[in-house]
Amino acid sequence: MKLFHSTSAAAAAAILANGFKDDVGNYLTLQEWKGVRLSDRQLDENEGAIAEALLIVEIDGRLIRSYEWVEDGDKGYRDWLIPAEVLNHCAKICEGIRTLGYPRRCRKKPV
Repeated sequence: MKLFHSTSAAAAAAILANGFKDDVGNYLTLQEWKGVRLSDRQLDENEGAIAEALLIVEIDGRLIRSYEWVEDGDKGYRDWLIPAEVLNHCAKICEGIRTLGYPRRCRKKPV
């Protein structure tokens, strides 16, 4: 499964070098959540994403089924909050060209 993660250029470089780190937030809920937000399409600033850099993450969909972030209504895309450890060990992470979504450079090996 191909997923997308929008972030800053500095964060993208750090992720490619060292892997993902969990983010912690409430995500408009009363509970605190921890993980890395990914979506099934490129998100932009209007959808709450930092649109400076794009990472393309390829992972077996069966591994992330339980991490899908399901909300009421149709927002036009699906998204997941996946633990960094799962992504760092099981996913291929590549830098994408923001407007085209094609991979340019990938992480060599999972951490």
